Amino acid sequence: MGENRKIYAALLGAGTVGSGVYKLAGMQEEDICLKTGAHLEIKKILVRNPGKVREGIPQELFTDSWQEILEDPEIQIVIEVMGGIEPARTYVEEAMKAGKQVVTANKDLLAEYGDPLFEIATENKCDLQFEAAVAGAIPIIRPLRQSLAGSQLTEIMGIVNGTTNYILTKMSEEGMGYQEALDMATRLGYAEADPTADVEGYDAGRKIAIMASIAFSSRVTFPQVYTEGITKITAEDIRYAKEFGYVIKLLGITKLTGKGIEVKVHPTLIPDSHPLATVRDSFNAVFVHGQACDDAMFMGRGAGQMPTASAVLGDVIDVMRNIIHGSCGKIGSDSHKKLPVLDVEETKSRFFLRLQVENRAGALANIAGVLGNNDVSIAQMVQKRSHDGIAEIIGEADKIVDITVAIDKLDKIGLENVNAELASKGIPQEAIDKLQPIILLSGSNEEKLETLKTVLAASETGMKGVEESEFILKTVSTLGVKSEVELDLTLARGLNYYTGAIFEVKALDVQIGSISGGGRYDNLTGVFGMDGMSGVGISFGADRIFDVLNQLDLYPKEAVNGTELLFVNFGDKEAAYCLPILAKVRETGVRAEIYPDAAKMKKQMGYANDKQIPFVAIVGENEMNEGKLTLKNMATGEQSLVTPDELLAVVKA
Repeated sequence: MGENRKIYAALLGAGTVGSGVYKLAGMQEEDICLKTGAHLEIKKILVRNPGKVREGIPQELFTDSWQEILEDPEIQIVIEVMGGIEPARTYVEEAMKAGKQVVTANKDLLAEYGDPLFEIATENKCDLQFEAAVAGAIPIIRPLRQSLAGSQLTEIMGIVNGTTNYILTKMSEEGMGYQEALDMATRLGYAEADPTADVEGYDAGRKIAIMASIAFSSRVTFPQVYTEGITKITAEDIRYAKEFGYVIKLLGITKLTGKGIEVKVHPTLIPDSHPLATVRDSFNAVFVHGQACDDAMFMGRGAGQMPTASAVLGDVIDVMRNIIHGSCGKIGSDSHKKLPVLDVEETKSRFFLRLQVENRAGALANIAGVLGNNDVSIAQMVQKRSHDGIAEIIGEADKIVDITVAIDKLDKIGLENVNAELASKGIPQEAIDKLQPIILLSGSNEEKLETLKTVLAASETGMKGVEESEFILKTVSTLGVKSEVELDLTLARGLNYYTGAIFEVKALDVQIGSISGGGRYDNLTGVFGMDGMSGVGISFGADRIFDVLNQLDLYPKEAVNGTELLFVNFGDKEAAYCLPILAKVRETGVRAEIYPDAAKMKKQMGYANDKQIPFVAIVGENEMNEGKLTLKNMATGEQSLVTPDELLAVVKA
């Protein structure tokens, strides 16, 4: 049957996609025949200028007469790839009324006029196929209409615009600004000369409207979709998102709720553990959730000549099979439910807020109060420290990494070269001048803090850093640490993931650099699936420590064993009570530590068991009132109320 039978088609449009369809149909000629039982022959191609030479396409196929195609009884399939609303809408309607099957890649047309077109298809028992209208080569329309039809779908969210995904990928992974990333996307052909439809979310909005209509059997049009683009996303937004453990993607989102259909497009913070977070560059992906099917994700090229042509040709093959078997028009796209489409103000969402506030007591509490009074809860908060405050004060917050990397080199390359490097990073001279009091900060720690309070007075971010520095220096003094501690704001240590104090340790009696360093970080472990854990990271230069020990003849006589005593941490008051005792215990040679954060008892005891710590000291209100501690023997489970001296006697016994 397939040896002699031909099915004739007409192409409407010979642009990028149209020429790709023609080319791919020729390449797949034999396979198409084997798959359908008939040969596909493109008989006519509708163009504005039939005289224009188009490489690889015979000139005799071109026509500028729609009527010639419409009135040709041999042409059974019309493939519309011209785009736009008119005349595409008229041609598609007239084709189906004439009994011809239609394949289209026109998302604009379907997002605006899908309902009446589907009605015409049903009335005339015609196929109206449109896989290529959403996400290019990714098969999503057919699964929504067929494979997933047996599951009650409740949510679809997807990266359905390759241009914006490419831009956000470059901003996230290479630190580019929005305009720089857009320029690169334009040079590579990912972005049009006028990128408005992509970067403002209109393209994604039309695609999510189509998917919502199919998934929920209720008509959703593009004007009903709330759209917000990526033009206001900054490098600072990207950086904050990373600190919270998120990436920013432009998503089309639709949900079925008890009130109706939510449908919107906007930049979204996605946990870096979510499958959509890994979709890079110009790739698209659609994530579907249903009551029966649970979660499913479809990923691939969302645009481009051949990926789109592949989806178009896949629809053509389906239509050819239906023609052969006399089953055209069997699978439609109905919207019988007539569900309301909710205004964005009727939906609940989570938002990322980045605020600059006046440095005064209670400012953050007031902000939290205002949000709470309006039923807005805060899930996570980060308050940046001194270096970020400095960058903020000089008006270069997005250049924090460049600033810290440069000033970290002060001892090595000198002030003049540091300033030159700052200038080479695009930091204006006015901002560099404002940095000089910070770079040249001198005097005692107290004098440095007073200078910082003056310089950073307008930045709550910076003043928070000063407050933390004061706390650390005061605590060190209280504990009687014998080592000299110097406040140094030129110290940076690759600041990207540090969120609090950073430090370096130097051996003063030898001519050598730092032997140890690190700092405080919040939720760094979230990258590895352990959210909500803060800590202090320390790195040691083993070769430098070797040299120091060698020069000072300080090799230990015995090998060092593990922790002998753990102080449980129930909060700031309890930790402050324990720290002097911890210092005293260590002075006697007992290896002791305090749990880094106020955590549940079970978690801290689990930590002690995992590390095989033989004794745990527990301090609560009762113990503090009596000036004692509860000491637990982890081997026997026995607990006793002891004084600090009694604790030492038991642990050292």
